[in-house]
Amino acid sequence: MTPIKITTILTTHTENGIDKIENKFAGSLTTSANTCELLYTEDNNITTHCTINSNSVTLVRTGAIETKMEFRLNQTTITQYKIPEGIIEMEIETSSLEIQQNASQGNILITYTLNMCGTPVAKNQLRILWTY
Repeated sequence: MTPIKITTILTTHTENGIDKIENKFAGSLTTSANTCELLYTEDNNITTHCTINSNSVTLVRTGAIETKMEFRLNQTTITQYKIPEGIIEMEIETSSLEIQQNASQGNILITYTLNMCGTPVAKNQLRILWTY
C-alpha cells in the first residue's frame, strides 16, 4: 500500500440549484495488473473503498452510510443507499467516465444522473484526485 492524498469534489445539480462539496483525506493506494484501489476514511468514520478498472469505477462506502455504487460508461446500475433512516434504492446512469493515472497522480471524473423510481433527482459530477 502506498500512502496518498485524496481530494473528492462532488457537484450536484437539482431542481433547487447547484451544490459543490470538496473534501481532502489521507488514504492509501494499492495497484495490481488490472486494478487500482483507493482506500480512505471520511471525517464521520465512513470508509470508502474505490476500485478502478479500465472501464468502470466502484465505490463501496461503509459506516453510518452504506452503499455500493458502480459506474460503467453509458450503462445504468442499481444501488441501495443505507442510511440510519432506512434504505433508498437508486439508479445510476453514467454518461461520462474518465480515468487518468501516471507516476505522480491520478484523476477520475464521473458524470452521472441519479434516478429514484425512474425519475431523475440529480445530475452529478464526481472528481477524485490523488497524489503520491
